[in-house]
Amino acid sequence: MAGRGRGRGALLLKELRRPGEPGKAQPTPTSDFTEQEKPCEDLDDLLSKMRLDDESYIKSVIDTAKLLATSDENIEQMSKTIHEHTTEHPMFGMLGASISQGLVKTDFGQKYRANMLKLIQADFKNKGKLRSQSIVRFSGGVSYLCSVFNTLRSATGEPFKPLVIPVFDCLEMLLYETAKDVEITLCYTQLKKMGFLLEECNPERMQALLNLIRIKIIESSTTEKARCQLMEIVELRANRWQDIPIEERKIYIDTLEEISNMENSVTNNIQHYVVIARNTG
Repeated sequence: MAGRGRGRGALLLKELRRPGEPGKAQPTPTSDFTEQEKPCEDLDDLLSKMRLDDESYIKSVIDTAKLLATSDENIEQMSKTIHEHTTEHPMFGMLGASISQGLVKTDFGQKYRANMLKLIQADFKNKGKLRSQSIVRFSGGVSYLCSVFNTLRSATGEPFKPLVIPVFDCLEMLLYETAKDVEITLCYTQLKKMGFLLEECNPERMQALLNLIRIKIIESSTTEKARCQLMEIVELRANRWQDIPIEERKIYIDTLEEISNMENSVTNNIQHYVVIARNTG
């Protein structure tokens, strides 16, 4: 599913409709399909104003979703709505996992989890097609998959083991020969967050992934920024996924900052010359 063009980042959240608030009509269960979807339109509107790292926003989404869980159909539609929004950009993956973590703890949590995993599985099966259609949407799905694996736990406190192989497969796709820097950056950020957990679950696949990372580092087409990020992952793994000493980490921080400044300078120069060309054309 392609992105739906919603706002990005920390947008202001409109006042949420509360149960029992004077003058506000509350959704009621009905057999009419159009009316069944109406409650989820409220959730859709709320999710269209994504706010990152905002606990009150996450709670508002969860509270709204609880009000909507009046039927299996609404729970299924709710799951789809959350999935669509949280996979449309990689920055929303952790937010979606936090919302899902709250919902699986509710009295309808098993039904929500089943729908959530079914949607993740569908994305995984179509990962090649998604990547060819939109790198951003594909990366959003990978981010959500990784965040769910890293955040949610079973009733016994274990990570969702069925997600281990899909996570490794998707991280390997982020290192394809045709991979863009945005994909390599996503691989880098996810491994920094959950490299230890992944290796604990499947050491053999982690070794294979590290071999791919080494190959990517020495490929002539790999950019300086990507090499810097991947070298840091190699060092983190060598240090058993513990933070490397600050003196060594500073090398990567300073190098990435320098590369970022150079990229911004090039972009600004290009925009400057485009303006000049338009004015003199």
